[in-house]
Formats: sequence, C-alpha cells, structure tokens
Amino acid sequence: MKSLLSFVLMLILAGCGTRNATTATKSDSKSMLKTDRSAAVSDTVYSSPAGVTDTIIGAWRIHLRVEPNELVIDPKSDYPVRDNSAFLTLYYNNKLLCKDKELRTKTFVGKEGVCQLQGVAPLLTTDNTLYLQAWDCEPETDACWNMLYCYTPGRKPDLYVLTMEVGDEESDIINSLDEFMTLYLHQKKVAQPTVEQLKPLFEQYLRSPLISRLLAGGGHADDELILQGHSPLTMRWHCGRLRLTATPPRRPP
Repeated sequence: MKSLLSFVLMLILAGCGTRNATTATKSDSKSMLKTDRSAAVSDTVYSSPAGVTDTIIGAWRIHLRVEPNELVIDPKSDYPVRDNSAFLTLYYNNKLLCKDKELRTKTFVGKEGVCQLQGVAPLLTTDNTLYLQAWDCEPETDACWNMLYCYTPGRKPDLYVLTMEVGDEESDIINSLDEFMTLYLHQKKVAQPTVEQLKPLFEQYLRSPLISRLLAGGGHADDELILQGHSPLTMRWHCGRLRLTATPPRRPP
C-alpha cells in the first residue's frame, strides 16, 4: 500500500464541453430513478418510476430492471416512499448465469428502512467479471452510499464502498481515481490478469501513451508501473473522465 501512496500525482484540470457516454449513462440512470412525487402508489406512499437497462458489452448480455418493491421507508412521515429492487438477468457467451436475481438495499448496505435504492448501472465488464455501480440514498437528501457490486461466475459477489465526493472537478478526480484503483485491485485479486486482459479497464481510465507502454511491456508490466510506482503517474481530467499517464523517469546526469 505504501507504494500505491508514493505516486507523484499532478492535477491538470482540462475543460471539456461534452460528457462521454459512460458518464452520461451513470448520470441519466440516477436522474431517471429519482423519486417522483407525482407517481403515487396510493394517496400517501410515493414511488420511483421503473427503469430498464438491456445491453450487450463484449461477451456479456445484461438485463437490469429496477422497480418499486413492497418496503415503505418511514411510513409515518409526511413523505413515505417505496424502496426499489433491481432484478438482474445475465448471460456470458450466451450461457445463462442468473435470471431475475433480486438486488435490494440490504444487498448493498446491509439493512433496509432508511435508504432507497435509486439506481443500478453497469460500470465495467472484463473477461471474468461484471461490475455494477449502485446508489443507495436517504430519500430527499444527498446522504448516499456509492457501491460497487462485482459479479464473477463461480465466486460469491464482492462489494466495495466507493467515494462520492461532490462539488467540483477535484471531487470528480477523487471519485474516478478511487473507481480505477478499486476495479484494478479487484481484478488483480480474482485473476492475476495480464496487461492484455486488463486492457478494457485501462482504456476507460488511462491515456493512450501509458496503455501502449503497458502493452509493450507485456505480461504483468503493470506491477512495476502502477503497483510499485517506479514511474510518476500524472492525472488529467479530460472530457468528464479521469486520464492517467506515466512520466518518463529522469535520466541520471
């Protein structure tokens, strides 16, 4: 861990007029699932509109349906609201892995009755793992859990808490750096992948020169560059995404 903290990180903020597709998907998923006061289940209980994601990413086919369930949060308040469940149907190489697997608030934060599951969306897929991002929030507040749900066939799902800083671009950098390192370290834990197998992750967070350098090194070149921190890494915020690149080591005089 000390080597991870030894990165020399330079913050270079670059403005960008458009968001990329990944950022838009996550943001739109959250806004679509925000509580709608006009969608009343009864005169006193409110619910969120249902949402469906049906997509193919590489060898994965992902069908997610998010809809209100039977649990009412704070039923005696002026604004009681139904919690939501996500139902996951998943195929890998056309093989069914799970069908309508229910994911609830207790799946992500361990208890129910306080937070509402407000969104679930694919964050990343690799050749062995599907990563879902979920948001559980206290209704009508900014008090939220930002969770990473990792589904690897043959393994019990893993769950991580991600940072959720808000306010400015520096907050976005912190969030994205935490995303990258959590995804990266989880992949190293479950599979000991080569840099070629890590390419989908690298393409989402790293800049092209660094990806080319890693691929040219082959094997586990990332161990030296990222884990051991032999080269300083520079962070750049570009088009709504974190971009990491390596600074070439200085030559001795």
